Amino acid sequence: MINANEIIKSIDQAVEARKNGSDFPHAIINGKEYIIHYYERGPKAPAKHELCIWDTKERSLLQQSFTTMEAAKNAGVERIQKYDQGYICCCGCGEYIKLEDIAGNIFAGQYCKECWENKYRAVEANMNYD
Repeated sequence: MINANEIIKSIDQAVEARKNGSDFPHAIINGKEYIIHYYERGPKAPAKHELCIWDTKERSLLQQSFTTMEAAKNAGVERIQKYDQGYICCCGCGEYIKLEDIAGNIFAGQYCKECWENKYRAVEANMNYD
């Protein structure tokens, strides 16, 4: 399993890169490349820290806002560790699925069979790419 400290270091570097003007810094973690984007919302926002993580195949591993930076880092560690083990979170129901069980995608989001068949296949079919 990937060392949590290695992931946290990459998240910290992404936060620092964002402060220095870089939007989508890349990180190499355990030999795999990830894109880590951090955004800090205004002081009145209830969830101030937004963390987004993608792999280089444009799969969304995490796209969520958090009330604390610690919670954001913990979620980032969990998602990258699970991904390294061959699992990804369904963007519909939030359950982990095996990478080979992804039933469909819309942009960077991936869906389990149940979510894809019951909702997202129709959403994708009705999308207009013009």
